[in-house]
Amino acid sequence: MLAISRRTPCTQVAYHYSRRAGLALMATATLVGLVGCTNDEELATTAIAEWVETNPQVVNGSVPMEAPPFTRLRAPDLGPVLGFHLEGQDENERLETMRTLVGDALAERTVDVYPVEKNSFLSTGEMLYLPAIDPARLQDADARELLETLNADHPGNIYLPFTTSRGIAYLPSHDSFRELDGVEPDPTFVAFANLQDHRDDDREAFLDALVDEGLLRSEDRRVLTSNNDVILGEWTGSRGFSGYPKVARLYFATEKSRGRIEFTEGKFPKRVYPRLKLASATSEELLDIQPARATRHEGVQVTFTQRKIKSQLREIPAVREYLDGISPYNRMYQDAKTVLAGDTKTTGVYQVNITAHGVGGYKPSPMADILLEGPTTLHVFEVVNPDAPLGEATTLSTGLGGSSVRTRIGQWKFDRMERIFERETELGVQRIGEATLRFDYAPSTSAQMDSLTKLGLASEGLPADGATKTIECKLFREGEVFRAEQCREIKA
Repeated sequence: MLAISRRTPCTQVAYHYSRRAGLALMATATLVGLVGCTNDEELATTAIAEWVETNPQVVNGSVPMEAPPFTRLRAPDLGPVLGFHLEGQDENERLETMRTLVGDALAERTVDVYPVEKNSFLSTGEMLYLPAIDPARLQDADARELLETLNADHPGNIYLPFTTSRGIAYLPSHDSFRELDGVEPDPTFVAFANLQDHRDDDREAFLDALVDEGLLRSEDRRVLTSNNDVILGEWTGSRGFSGYPKVARLYFATEKSRGRIEFTEGKFPKRVYPRLKLASATSEELLDIQPARATRHEGVQVTFTQRKIKSQLREIPAVREYLDGISPYNRMYQDAKTVLAGDTKTTGVYQVNITAHGVGGYKPSPMADILLEGPTTLHVFEVVNPDAPLGEATTLSTGLGGSSVRTRIGQWKFDRMERIFERETELGVQRIGEATLRFDYAPSTSAQMDSLTKLGLASEGLPADGATKTIECKLFREGEVFRAEQCREIKA
């Protein structure tokens, strides 16, 4: 197309816009009544042609997508998708028609996906197709490192804490509020029971039962206590809170408890949290790796199989009785109570989020059955060239009325100048230019109209190839040229 400038010589403009009609330069000049290159008609031709070029009037149609409402394909690496079908579905006319467009317009790709039905108040029966991970990635070095991280962090291990509050602590050294001398806490220290007052008979029976099993040893000693802290040593500080002297029974781990009692450090260096392991969990195989969801930190959501082994400690009557006496609303003990009730599966599918901040969000995977069954193949028709012939397309999305793809049908282009005249208005006399536009079909769309119509393109109301319409524009003189504004179609 000729690049239109407001100072393009009149002979070039007249020749360019007379080509469709097959008229010579002088015939065009006669049609519009030109008398020399300074004629207002020629200036109006340039101005209106420029306005049409800078304000393209594109006509689009819509092709319904194959996917029904409440269906989504979660595949961010794909471009606009016209439709898809599951492997094994019967061939139909629409599917065959889409395949006629494969090439310049569409690409047919196969994607392994997991079909998931999501039921909620707003989207009953919604189908969500999640892309399956490449099986090779589940075996590469990064995947092995994820599996090692899981087994090092022990998500899924189930413990019985030795206290109902924040934990048992000993103070191995002084801080800014305390000064300790000769404090040598035993690293095997587990718990203490106050023999002087505020006794907890159930808890003491639980601890003494572990002594009987050889998992703990006990000794009675006078110590300084403060809430759940106990100072094993002499207090010689001259400032700070020194605790209350109490006669207490101290409990320590034994060689037999190795691997059954774990010591976890708390937020403060002096505080530890001994706990009894009731079930251990070994992560065995990765099933899926996806970007982490529902977390503030970047990372991955890992789905994996896990085998749990229950400890015989759960069969000790005192352990069961101790847990029975704890409120069922105490979240610290919910997992332990589940183990004792026998509800923990020895194998299962679980998921966690692994980020730079650690492992979290451990829970049974809602996709366990689907992942174990394996993915299914989806044939996806992706729009690979927005200009041939489907235009700018939308991605597959949900909606009560379904979704569609926009397709570029053609464009109205400047054809010829008709006349200029003056019109009386309330603001005075206004110069008006009148021109004819011609509709040109996009070449690729014109060649595929039959196929697009079979796909559901609504052709009613679309202009025919070569159709014309008349527009009028307000003309404003700016020095030696005109400027066209407020162009609109003249309705019959």
